[in-house]
Amino acid sequence: MAHVALCGCLSNTCIESTARSAIELGYRVTIVSDALAAMSVTDHDAAIETGFPMCAHSVISTDEWIAEPGQ
Repeated sequence: MAHVALCGCLSNTCIESTARSAIELGYRVTIVSDALAAMSVTDHDAAIETGFPMCAHSVISTDEWIAEPGQ
């Protein structure tokens, strides 16, 4: 396995932390941005706009993932 796609709860904590760990371990990381949630819209938006670009190879939508799995 060389690629991890992340979705789930707490965009700005759990997802971001998992993405950083995966990058450090040498995995390619994709975050599926509309398959995430946080305690507030502000927290979620901050993770997408500032956190994820620094800890993922790509940030995409579920439609993009379905169209091209493995991005």
